[in-house]
Amino acid sequence: MAKKNKHPEMRTPLFNCARIVLLRDREQAAKYIKKLTGEEFDFSGYDGFEMERAAKNRRTIMLGVFNDSAATLAHEAGHVAFEICSIVGIPTPNDHTNETFCYLVQRIMEKFLPMIKAKRGRWTTS
Repeated sequence: MAKKNKHPEMRTPLFNCARIVLLRDREQAAKYIKKLTGEEFDFSGYDGFEMERAAKNRRTIMLGVFNDSAATLAHEAGHVAFEICSIVGIPTPNDHTNETFCYLVQRIMEKFLPMIKAKRGRWTTS
């Protein structure tokens, strides 16, 4: 029987050009990257990260969210979207300007998400 992947993952929406893996613990993220690529990372002080690597004949985009924050998820998902666009050749700035965009999205989420949660009592995906 095949070993089940313990990290949630999905194929990239729209383009199916990579898989996206969600990593929610700094230590597990470092171990996952080390196993996948041989690279070593220390995520101390990080709330999240996005990283793309091609290894073992497949492209993987790692999405790390370590603080259980929807705002951090929105920020890192923004980076993932920029990365996907870069992979498939859709012209978007894949540089420091996308960091500014991602922080803008994160701050908007931080401001308004508590208000949405307070009104509904929970966050929904629809």
